[in-house]
Amino acid sequence: MTYFKYGFNRCWPRFRPSSRRFSDLPSKIFPERWLQQIWRHQRIDRQNLRTAEGHSIRILHPGFWNRGPGPDFAHALISFNGASPISGSVEIDLVPQGWLHHGHNRNPAFKNVILHVVWTGTPLLNSPPMLSLEGHLDSPLKTLGPWLDQQAPNLVPLLATGRCATRLKHLDPHSVHQLLHEAAQVRLQRKTEECTARAGLVGWDRTLWELIFSALGYHSNSWPMRCIAEHLQLDGTPRNSSASAWEARLLGVAGMLGPLPQNQASQHTTELWHDWWRERDSLAPSILPKTAWALAGIRPANHPQRRLALASGWLAGGNLQLHLHHWINDSLPDARASGRLWKTLNPGADPFWSHHWSISCTGFNEHRALLGKSRFTDLAMNCFLPWLHARALAEGNTVQADCAAKRYHLWPRGQDNAVLRLTRQRLAGSHQIQLPCSAAIQQGLLQIADAFCNRSDALCTDCSFPETVPV
Repeated sequence: MTYFKYGFNRCWPRFRPSSRRFSDLPSKIFPERWLQQIWRHQRIDRQNLRTAEGHSIRILHPGFWNRGPGPDFAHALISFNGASPISGSVEIDLVPQGWLHHGHNRNPAFKNVILHVVWTGTPLLNSPPMLSLEGHLDSPLKTLGPWLDQQAPNLVPLLATGRCATRLKHLDPHSVHQLLHEAAQVRLQRKTEECTARAGLVGWDRTLWELIFSALGYHSNSWPMRCIAEHLQLDGTPRNSSASAWEARLLGVAGMLGPLPQNQASQHTTELWHDWWRERDSLAPSILPKTAWALAGIRPANHPQRRLALASGWLAGGNLQLHLHHWINDSLPDARASGRLWKTLNPGADPFWSHHWSISCTGFNEHRALLGKSRFTDLAMNCFLPWLHARALAEGNTVQADCAAKRYHLWPRGQDNAVLRLTRQRLAGSHQIQLPCSAAIQQGLLQIADAFCNRSDALCTDCSFPETVPV
């Protein structure tokens, strides 16, 4: 299935010939921002990682990208030699000598750096532990090159109308829709490649659960949620565990089942503890510290404990992959496809979680579903459909791959957010663009933001998108 009828695909960086590719450049002139993006998105094989000094490390969180002065990533969470995780900064340099050449050794802002990430080289004396990424990527450099070319080094200021708005206003609605459909297809291809790369390391089933847990973590907690899936090596294989046993296991590994308070715990918490204490010692090395979680400012309905409870039901069923396989092969009308999968995966009412935001909060009378329609759409567009598409292509099943792509493009629209609103404003300005109600159009807007808007400034400096839009 193709969505490049009008040739708009020439404007996407991944399809345009580049004079500089990651795999063609000597390491001494790698753009440092590429190395930052590899670390930011963890495009590395995290199994059996060791520093140049020989210390084993486990990355619980890569940290938050810092675009200002100071280390490149803040609040990373890393365990060295199996010890308790420590929180600190991560600095990215192309070579170890960057630590001295850039004056990091004399800058007090770099005293909290716990890991120095480089491409290759020999560690320096009196510097933080060093990790070389050469030989630890999840894909060959030649494959990563186009992906790295798309990563966004900048943020777009709010309320900035892009130069492309003056060109887009002259396009007829059909051409605008076609452009956004092609952007959505590029985004699907990118997610497909990432799924395939990860599946090559851990297998398809584990890749699916890692995607699901990461998506359930939202922006603030995607990494600790993914760590749970990685550390438990979730693959959906039945363990003769009930949903409550899985819930206890997940919450325990998340570090959210502390000492049982005397005479204060709810019956639900007490039951969770009765399951957890049997496994606590064996799973102790995988338990995350409380500092791994960002709970301040999140909506109560998005609390990680609720999302882990949702995943517990799917894990207890042990047949999520089978449901997805039957669903993608079901020849039902496309208009009913999303509703059919929703009915299959919706856990329905829960005696506890339908009336609680967390295991420690006071209950409420109104019913709150564990899985809302907007979160279900996010899971479909970011997990289920890209995974099905990638696996079908890997198996040579073009019919199933086309079906996954078609349902991706016809999926009903999801919830609006600040990024989508900002992108529409930059593309349209004061002109109204009538867009079809589909989640793929939203994905297309996000792709344009990632590939173009986020790579430029408020004045669209050096942005190639306006010139590639036909007038």
